[in-house]
Amino acid sequence: MRKAFPNLAPVSADAKGYLDLAMAMTDFDRSSAVAVAYALAGNRQQAFEYLEKAYADGDSEMLFVIRNPALDPLRSDPASKT
Repeated sequence: MRKAFPNLAPVSADAKGYLDLAMAMTDFDRSSAVAVAYALAGNRQQAFEYLEKAYADGDSEMLFVIRNPALDPLRSDPASKT
């Protein structure tokens, strides 16, 4: 996990588990799941980058991910308005 996310701040075991799960997904584009993992880890910039990638790629999980409470801290960010 540290190799993929070297600047990961200390986070809960749940967030680490979700990140591990998101990184293990291989059968489909995991951009939206990685965005949630970054949001849980408190990395807003990376979360937005992966949300933008998921949207641009037509990630079918976007309809579910945008309602995920893990993204609530991002909703007040000015970047969410662009």
